[in-house]
Amino acid sequence: MEIDLISRLPAEAPVLVVGAHEGRRLTAAAEALDRRLGGRIRRAMAGGRFTGATGQHLDFVAPVGFDGRRVVLVGLGKASALARNGTAAMTASMAMALNNTSARWF
Repeated sequence: MEIDLISRLPAEAPVLVVGAHEGRRLTAAAEALDRRLGGRIRRAMAGGRFTGATGQHLDFVAPVGFDGRRVVLVGLGKASALARNGTAAMTASMAMALNNTSARWF
């Protein structure tokens, strides 16, 4: 498996993982993707139980506006906790979310 932490949305990716903090606050990358998807991420968050808590995720299969197969929105918890714990907690949350989907590891 290869995980790349990036600051800009890629043109193509089979699976794209973006994050949201508690309180349904999208990260900059998730916000940019939400705009590309016509607000689908925010609508999905508003209509469900996803709050951005650590361990939560939302799975979007082949969303219109994205050329990849899947987008996974991962709960990152409190922004202050992520700043203290660094990327280890975020990476663990991403791995847990991907393990709960049909994503294949290479």
